[in-house]
Amino acid sequence: MFYPKVRIMERRKKVLLALDRLCRSKVPKDQMEVGCTAEEVARAVGIARSNASGDLNYLVREGLAVKFPGRPVRFVTRKYWEESKARNGREETGNLAIQEIEMNPFTSLVGWNLSLKVAVEQARAALLYPPHGLHTLLIGPTGSGKTLFARTMFRYAQTLGRVTGQAQLVSFNCADYAHNPQLLMSQLFGHVKGAFTGANQEKPGLVDAAHRSILFLDEIHRLPPEGQEMLFYLMDSGQYRRLGETGSYRSCTTLVIGATTADPHSSLLATFYRRFPVVINIPALAERPLAERLLLLKQLLAGESRQIGRPLKVTAEALRALLIYNCPGNIGQLLNDIRLTCARALLDATSKGNREVVITLASLPPHVQPRFAAEENYLHELAGLVLEEEWYIEPGEGGVAGTCQVPNIYTLLDKDRGDNGVDGIKSEAQWKRARQVLEEYYHRYLKETVQDWKNARLRLARLVGQDVVALAQEAVKIAREDLPGHVDTNTFLALALHLNACRQRLKTGQKIVNPYLEEIAKEYPREMEVARKVMALIEKRLNLALPTDEAGFLAMLFRAGRQGKEPVGEPVGVVVMAHGSRTATSMAEVANKLVGTNAALALDVPLEGEPQQWLIEATRVVRQADRGRGAFNFLG
Repeated sequence: MFYPKVRIMERRKKVLLALDRLCRSKVPKDQMEVGCTAEEVARAVGIARSNASGDLNYLVREGLAVKFPGRPVRFVTRKYWEESKARNGREETGNLAIQEIEMNPFTSLVGWNLSLKVAVEQARAALLYPPHGLHTLLIGPTGSGKTLFARTMFRYAQTLGRVTGQAQLVSFNCADYAHNPQLLMSQLFGHVKGAFTGANQEKPGLVDAAHRSILFLDEIHRLPPEGQEMLFYLMDSGQYRRLGETGSYRSCTTLVIGATTADPHSSLLATFYRRFPVVINIPALAERPLAERLLLLKQLLAGESRQIGRPLKVTAEALRALLIYNCPGNIGQLLNDIRLTCARALLDATSKGNREVVITLASLPPHVQPRFAAEENYLHELAGLVLEEEWYIEPGEGGVAGTCQVPNIYTLLDKDRGDNGVDGIKSEAQWKRARQVLEEYYHRYLKETVQDWKNARLRLARLVGQDVVALAQEAVKIAREDLPGHVDTNTFLALALHLNACRQRLKTGQKIVNPYLEEIAKEYPREMEVARKVMALIEKRLNLALPTDEAGFLAMLFRAGRQGKEPVGEPVGVVVMAHGSRTATSMAEVANKLVGTNAALALDVPLEGEPQQWLIEATRVVRQADRGRGAFNFLG
């Protein structure tokens, strides 16, 4: 028995070494191909594919490898994965970061990288710990989301291979039978025939069902002392007896996740409490930032829209009231208040014969109605949020997919054209206004809003889809290669959101019209050239027929991305004009190289030609060089 076990361990070492070697030498065929398959590892080691698959899954359970679900399933060594994340950095968009979404269900939780960041890190560490994870206790007030957090832990355990593919999360609320301790323990551990009055036959308990899975016990402080003693013996030894059983012990391998609203030091036996190496605090809703509450609102409202099968329109006043009212029952109460609000608004819409359900201040329960004192408490946070005038939610919108409050360029320009009457003849002032709208979109809506959820790339695939994420990566790569100067890291996020808005707009039959296409083509020729390349890529990958006007929007976005900083901090533009074929170009290149910028533009003026023609060209180049602080013109 000893020698076969040694050979298996040696084989697993070879599999680990081969996997690491393959990960470092393999060149992916496309953006989404990361890691190696069991078949590739099997060929490298010279073993059967079934053995390689079993060994790889063992390495995942031991925390030595990372598994990416899909067809086929792929693996990387944890060492390679951690090195790649560190090498790519937090501000870069790498393949591994995108793949991590598939194996990290925690990214679906609102606040996973803000108010829940520590809790998520603790949960992941608990589940990764060999061989089966660490027992965990969740502490938080009623309605704070402990049950959802436990379910997410189970999903993460599935991706790690900690539980089998067919296993289910076994949940039990100890408060349901708190009045009858004997029945409660029977539900948990099962009983034998004759264990108590009415026990006419043997019955397995929830512990049996949780073998090789996770047992989630809500309101665990309602367990009687004898039940806590039986449970901590199971947690210590992996053995238990059914109620009334006196023979040998039964075996069970399970991870226990407990949840409580009470102080564990006073409600649990000290010996039982010590059996939980990991204790996670889930914050109350009042302790979480308003930015997260805003996302929660959209998520919950989207769910109600799907439930009633009708679109919802939420006025700005109602949204503000839902955002800041006192909600002591936390997310659970917030959900109930939203349901009551939707029910009242639905009744009003039905009585008027309207399909659209409009939520106004009148739809809100009395305790949700706005109060001046409550708003005063949140003045600072409200100032940092970007709130739209109203929300419109279609029944088909996903909760997380609808949580981004970043308006798209189409919406902003449409609104600006309507507000300023730009519907026909265009003027220079209107074109300047359009450029200002873009700058506000890029710098305010993207930079300020997105800073509330760092590591945005991890949420991006759930927001817009992996196909759009991969496409945005390729498009940014084209822009960085073809455009001089720096295309900043926010361009990737901006482009992914824009591509998603473009696809949705075309699918719903809305037109894409850019009234400033001619001006953009004249002032930003290099950006337009890149935009046309990206358009061809979009049409091929997303199977869309894009109108010519879309190139203007893409060019404006790339232009904003090249600027990188706020307009106030931009350098003064420089234009060098001189007679000759390359005189001005050479001077500008040397100046840019010495200063380390691309602020100097060149205009080589031949001796022949009409002066009026070159005056028009000089005006165009000066406008192009002006980034908001004017431009110097040097004549040679």
